[in-house]
Amino acid sequence: MRISPLAALALCFLTAALPASVFAEEIKLNDITVETTAYPQLSEEVSSKQMEETSAKDVSEALKSEPAVTQVRRGGAASGLVLRGFKKDDVNVVVNGERIYGAGPSRMDPPTSMVDINEIERVEVKRGAFDVTEAGGVGGSVKLITKEAEKGFHGSLKGNLGSFSTSDTSGVFSYGDDLFTVLAGGGSQGGDVFKNGRSQRFTELYPATNMARYKPEQQNRKAYEKVNGWGKLLLTPTSGQSFDISYSRTEAGAVLYPYLKMDSIRDDIDRFHMGYRLTGLTGTVKKVKGYFYTNRVVHDMNNSLRCMATLNPMMCSGAIGRSYSMRSIGYAGTSGGKVQAELEGWGKTLIGVDAYSRKWNFETTMRMGTGMYMAQASIPDVDIRDIGAYLEHHHSLNSRLNFVAGVRYDSAETLAHIDRTALYTPYFGNAPLSSKENLFGGNLQLTYRVSDNMKLFAGFGHSERLPDANERYFALQTSGTSANPDRISNPSLKPVKSNEFDLGVDINFQNAVLKASVFYSDVQNYIEAASFTSSAGRIGKGFQNISARLIGGEVSLSASLPYDLLFNSSVSYTQGSNLTRHTALSEMPPLKMNASLRYDTGVYFAEVSEELASTQNRVSSLLSEEKTAGYGVMNLKAGYNWQGFSLIAGVENIFDHFYYKHLSYQRDPFSSGVRVAEPGRTAYVNLSYAF
Repeated sequence: MRISPLAALALCFLTAALPASVFAEEIKLNDITVETTAYPQLSEEVSSKQMEETSAKDVSEALKSEPAVTQVRRGGAASGLVLRGFKKDDVNVVVNGERIYGAGPSRMDPPTSMVDINEIERVEVKRGAFDVTEAGGVGGSVKLITKEAEKGFHGSLKGNLGSFSTSDTSGVFSYGDDLFTVLAGGGSQGGDVFKNGRSQRFTELYPATNMARYKPEQQNRKAYEKVNGWGKLLLTPTSGQSFDISYSRTEAGAVLYPYLKMDSIRDDIDRFHMGYRLTGLTGTVKKVKGYFYTNRVVHDMNNSLRCMATLNPMMCSGAIGRSYSMRSIGYAGTSGGKVQAELEGWGKTLIGVDAYSRKWNFETTMRMGTGMYMAQASIPDVDIRDIGAYLEHHHSLNSRLNFVAGVRYDSAETLAHIDRTALYTPYFGNAPLSSKENLFGGNLQLTYRVSDNMKLFAGFGHSERLPDANERYFALQTSGTSANPDRISNPSLKPVKSNEFDLGVDINFQNAVLKASVFYSDVQNYIEAASFTSSAGRIGKGFQNISARLIGGEVSLSASLPYDLLFNSSVSYTQGSNLTRHTALSEMPPLKMNASLRYDTGVYFAEVSEELASTQNRVSSLLSEEKTAGYGVMNLKAGYNWQGFSLIAGVENIFDHFYYKHLSYQRDPFSSGVRVAEPGRTAYVNLSYAF
């Protein structure tokens, strides 16, 4: 399906141009949020109520309809997320201000999957390099805010059942008074291997000649399962003073990833947070907050479910010394904290200091040609330590013109504790095991109110981020051939630096809100996958720095119509270019559009929605990237609310279309050889009760 960018944008503008008389007298403010803060055009918020209306298994899946957000499907659960074409560490993911990272270099455990979706109160998506309160974030940020207890006794129970034996059950209970509040919750999730629009299980995607195919007896099994538990205590000893402490744990069993050559066998995630806050202060300083956090991730993966773990992979038969021929286990942990003060006087100013320490250790064990197993420190116990300071000022110059200005400085150090220079040096020469870097960020944002109904905005943002341990220090020696290349990273990779310009408009009609924005991002030292040849003629694959350019934009429209109808639509597009090699940048999402029409009385609702994507013709020949056909998928859902009870039922992909999303396959040089198609027709029922 081919959708012209101009045609898609025109559809939104055409709808927005309808005369106000066709709309109802009152806009549904619970569905359309009228922003009053500076620079709202690059922010979106998704509430827990919105997420509960879907069959989403994680945050990335729940955000897939948001402008500029694209889901990366690796299997039945734990999807990745791309924002405006930026991915992985280019997008900050924080939970209540805590930085959290997975332990798998192939992103089997993306940060957005590390918090149970039932624990989250809302998700804030911020596009662009405009957040100086966090280190990095050259492409934007995704901020997860968990639920808080209220005064009195409250609780909620939720159950979800769906196609392919998916289930999601959870319970949250809380109690609070003037002195303290306490909240506790838990849940479990699971599901079988789903089928695509051709009634084909995703475990059946591999051709018979691919050794990474699933064993026949493993093709119809659980695709994922996990359990979660969390708790939070808030003490308020005096007015304006509070102390909080929280803990969360997730345990996941086997999670299948047809996108890759191995599957996750175990994931354990622990998160701890404690904080202190002062509010209502007199004088210049109005608020002060500080917090400390620590988290730990254990990620165990192997190929025991694949034919590679047999004596004769082509015939998928015969036992070997262990249940796997390749296993990797990773440990990742992040600890940090922040102190921030809010000042008022000439406008509002945030000033803060933060720090974090990120540790990543990854060991890979492989069966060699002799039948012996050899273990290697593939991520050689790498520490990243960062301390930063920032200032952000908000000010209204007059009744029409507002500005936000921010600046940030970070001092960072990276150190690999295990020496793998014998692998790095033949490929890259000098291979430093440590580095010290100074990183800078800043932005200026202007908002001009043309009238009571229209705002224009412009912004410039600069942000820098460190290469992670996988990008700089991954070292896995194999046969060093084109068929089985070494996995080798470059310790001399430079930090990514982005300069971004944004322009936009925000128009409030009588009963509609239209937002439109365009951006231009010039990225130096963008990190891209690449192939290398060593001084001894061995072949290796890893990462390199390039110059890149990303341009695009988003248009969204929400309109309240007669007869309790609400129309929502959005269009987003990003075009990426590799300026170093004069070709398209890899892993760029195509033009996408989402539209929905909802009938909602407050007691019951019904909604029909359409998700469309154009053919992606701009692909990277350097990474053997392939074109992806466009698609259009229709979804239906309806619900009823009565005295705390909520019943929601839906069908996604109601016409059982077979289609791929462009980002849902691993590119060369790490390709598994298959694409993961999206699920076919999928039904679900959610029942919940809250009091």
